[in-house]
Formats: sequence, C-alpha cells, structure tokens
Amino acid sequence: MLKYPCIIYEFTGIEKRPADNIGYMLYGVYDLTYITRDPDDETKILIAELPMCSMNRTYESDNLYHYSYKIYN
Repeated sequence: MLKYPCIIYEFTGIEKRPADNIGYMLYGVYDLTYITRDPDDETKILIAELPMCSMNRTYESDNLYHYSYKIYN
C-alpha cells in the first residue's frame, strides 16, 4: 500500500546521442512519477530542478495529483 506523497520510478531503456552518424553518448532513462494529495506541493518543482530531468506530463486520478518526469543518467 502506498503512502502519499510518494515517488515511483522504473528504468525504461537507454538513449543514444548521435554524433557523426555513430552513438556518441549513452544515457540510462528512467520514468519517475511523483504522486501527492496536495496540488500545491513544492516538491514537484524541486524534482524538475534536478540535472538531466524534464517534466513529461501531469494528470489527476482518484483525487491524487501525478507529476511524470524523464530522468537521464
């Protein structure tokens, strides 16, 4: 059973950054979802400030606010 707020993450694959038609850099990619009951929770902004992080989408379900991010490692 989850207690809120919580973070759920999973490894989703490896991305390749090409240069001169070859794979130049490889990044591990993670999907991270922050779930909270409070829509004004500032943690969503702190997560977005992480290096190599981009917010993917937001949605509401069952009176919970979900903030989805891509994290590149």
